[in-house]
Amino acid sequence: MVHERVFYFFSCCICGFVLIISQPLAAQQAFDPAEYLTLLGIYHQQGLAAYSATTSNKQQQADRQAILADSVSLSSGLKLLYRSPDMGLSNSWDLWLQGDTLAIVSVRGTVNRVDSWLENFWAAMVPAEGSLQLNDSTVFAYKLAIDNRAAVHVGWLLGMAAMAPDVVAHLQKLYQQGIRQVIVTGHSQGGAISYLLAAYLHYLPNAVIADSLHYRVYASAAPRPGNLYFAYDFDHAFAGIAYHIVNPEDWVPQTPLSVQTLHDMVDVNPFHDVNVLFRNGSWLVRWYLRAQFRKLEKRTRKANRQMTKFFGNNIQKAVQRYLPQLRVPPYASTTEYMSAGVPVMFKPDSLYFQKFSFTGKNYFVHHALSAYAYLVKSNFHLSSTTP
Repeated sequence: MVHERVFYFFSCCICGFVLIISQPLAAQQAFDPAEYLTLLGIYHQQGLAAYSATTSNKQQQADRQAILADSVSLSSGLKLLYRSPDMGLSNSWDLWLQGDTLAIVSVRGTVNRVDSWLENFWAAMVPAEGSLQLNDSTVFAYKLAIDNRAAVHVGWLLGMAAMAPDVVAHLQKLYQQGIRQVIVTGHSQGGAISYLLAAYLHYLPNAVIADSLHYRVYASAAPRPGNLYFAYDFDHAFAGIAYHIVNPEDWVPQTPLSVQTLHDMVDVNPFHDVNVLFRNGSWLVRWYLRAQFRKLEKRTRKANRQMTKFFGNNIQKAVQRYLPQLRVPPYASTTEYMSAGVPVMFKPDSLYFQKFSFTGKNYFVHHALSAYAYLVKSNFHLSSTTP
């Protein structure tokens, strides 16, 4: 009888362990590499439309080569239904249809214009619920999380706000035509905005958009969209159906710059009371450790304020030259950026570094669509002729 109980106990433990480790693996396996290649082709088409194919400007040629990938082709069965005009800070999005059942909302990434880059550098955070005054007649209300501690990148929030009403209107029409499956995606800046757009659609008080359409998210080479609490909320809302696709040699997913302070941690932690944290040892040791800890904590708070001032207030002045009537919520007191979604990490092989070598100037070599296309094919053993 005792042996049976011991066997039952260990059986339960093993089963529980298998269930725990199998859940993230199952989510990882849900990533469809062939589908991602299809999306790379769409990003390529958006880039071709944004950049002139012929230009005498060497810098523009370099920028174009960094973004576009001649080795990425458009898959068969895709139909472009709509391409938006430029909105906000040179933002644009495409609506594609694959077959008769799948809609693809693809947000374009950064283009070679000053306002497009300003959107990236405007990296202060604002609360994940609130409103933006886009102009004298337009106020955009948004909700991207239910946690009131959640905060997001203000520049990409503006980009999302400029496009979201147009996206919603087109999704309403698709629903009336019987479409239920939607992919929200983008590469680079487009990937970061795709996080925010998907969250907006999820929490929108619209039964058709929020409840009747089924979303998946592919954030390709995306920077980090918001703080830890936004990432927690997003990952709960899109558990197993949102992917953060990363080349580990690519620096873009490691941005924006981030600073963690004690304010970013949950309230219940020992670091808030330095006297409790360092209560053992001699009084001299305790005094020294407390003094050093307070100095470190003070420096992180100062760094956070400086980051918010530079990437918030200073960049906002430049942004308002393009959008003079723009008004945004007060900045959140955090600059701790985190990634979101199920990580899909590609591992480069030796041939990769021969094909994509850093020359000292081509800083986007590992961010290019061709690099990501090579990696998804090599990591998932897809044919080199796969579109």
